Amino acid sequence: MVLAPVPGRRRPGPAGGLPAAGRRPGRPAADLAGLPPTYLVTAEHCPLRSENEAYAARLRATGVAVTLASHPGVVHGFFTQWHQLDTGRTATAQAFAVLRAVLDG
Repeated sequence: MVLAPVPGRRRPGPAGGLPAAGRRPGRPAADLAGLPPTYLVTAEHCPLRSENEAYAARLRATGVAVTLASHPGVVHGFFTQWHQLDTGRTATAQAFAVLRAVLDG
């Protein structure tokens, strides 16, 4: 599995301002078929949780393998607070284990 960005999040495009595929940043892709297996991390108290869950459902509907790692009792941003929160350490360790398995092939 690979860690994949959630479509719709704003990211800078190439020098022309638009992503290479011609989509505008912030607009979800219409067709998700053919994307690689995806690992998503969500927090119970995250304003983006429902969007992440909907994205996982859209991926599954097109046949993409999805792992949705939901973490109860934490807020948005907990993943980057691995140095302060046990749940953050656990979540990053799980995500890195998935990434390591993909890279080790």
